[in-house]
Amino acid sequence: MKRLLVLILLITAFSLGLNAQPKSHPKPTKFDQKLERQLKTGKSSDSVKVIIQTHDLASLAGKLSNAGAKNVVRFGTFPGMAAEITAGQLAAFSQDSAIDAISSDEPIETSSTLSGTEAPNSSSGAFAALKFGSTGAGVGVAIIDSGI
Repeated sequence: MKRLLVLILLITAFSLGLNAQPKSHPKPTKFDQKLERQLKTGKSSDSVKVIIQTHDLASLAGKLSNAGAKNVVRFGTFPGMAAEITAGQLAAFSQDSAIDAISSDEPIETSSTLSGTEAPNSSSGAFAALKFGSTGAGVGVAIIDSGI
């Protein structure tokens, strides 16, 4: 009786597995999240600063020129270019098989203790802990060297 029950369960599970439809995964986009939001909410005539990564750098310069891109800059460290282009033209670039990724070109800021823009000990979190009155009193630390 137990064997018959197990056999029925196995047949049912197997038939349900055959009828299951594979889940469709959304096609990955070449745009980063910020650029995706900007393209959904903005106008096609809006000017967008982007970084385009490609595996065919020679043709990218011509494509950007044909699209009327401004402020085109070639990178020396990876195969890509920065440019200012309209949001409407980015759709064509996203369909190009030679283009790997398109991301928003954002200004970056640095901070370091050498320039005085970063507080001392901020990378370890000690400065932040000191602001909350934590001194480390009563904390024991043990270092065990196994010799390996």
